[in-house]
Amino acid sequence: LKQSQGRHAVFVWSAPHSAWPAAARHQSCLPLDCPRAADGPMPDLASAAAGGSVYLVSSLDPEHPGKSALNGIQSAYWISTGLYPQEMIVQLGSLGALSTLRLACTRVRRMRVEGCQEEKPLTFKLLGEAELQDADQSLQSWEQKVEPQAPIQYLRLVILSGWDDFCTVHSIQADGQAVERRVDVDVAVERHTRRRSTGAGSRSDLNHANSGTNIGLEVLVPKQGEAMRNRDKNEPDAPKLASVKTWSD
Repeated sequence: LKQSQGRHAVFVWSAPHSAWPAAARHQSCLPLDCPRAADGPMPDLASAAAGGSVYLVSSLDPEHPGKSALNGIQSAYWISTGLYPQEMIVQLGSLGALSTLRLACTRVRRMRVEGCQEEKPLTFKLLGEAELQDADQSLQSWEQKVEPQAPIQYLRLVILSGWDDFCTVHSIQADGQAVERRVDVDVAVERHTRRRSTGAGSRSDLNHANSGTNIGLEVLVPKQGEAMRNRDKNEPDAPKLASVKTWSD
């Protein structure tokens, strides 16, 4: 059975994997700029074991810090201590092509998870959102597949409302494949050129480098006046006028 879903295609076969046609053994079509996920279970890139860390939390309880949601211990948790919304920003252990997001929490009502592709967590876009049913004191579980997209470096969990004054987050998981960050060659060359043009060198070299790229600023320092050059050793930088008489004993 082959069912079209936009740009993607889903293959369902009853025969063993070894008997599948070669075309069907591959994953559904992905955009060219998106990494292809590897077969088998994906590592949790948000876990402390994978190098994940908490970049920011909106509430801080010393006994239940944000890192408790990344250590893999279900009984450990981060707890909110103020009004909604609450948020937690997690830096993944490595840049990753995410496949699945998971959240275990209590007393959370409306929430969303956002992702940032940049080296600094400045711009986020929505990855998933939900309104969870209240489970009283039991754990709430949420899971969502992530659509193919550019690799993610940061996750932001935003808790918009809760079923109680406080809520807890026991785990936040981001399953995916670690990838290397690609650096544009032209940008790298430009940065290298800027560093060289602003480094040590003669004024003529600097002016020549700046003439085509408008980089740097040339400052003309006025020459010192005769009064400034003839000042005493301990005199301040602003010299006294020649017509001013000094105090006499």
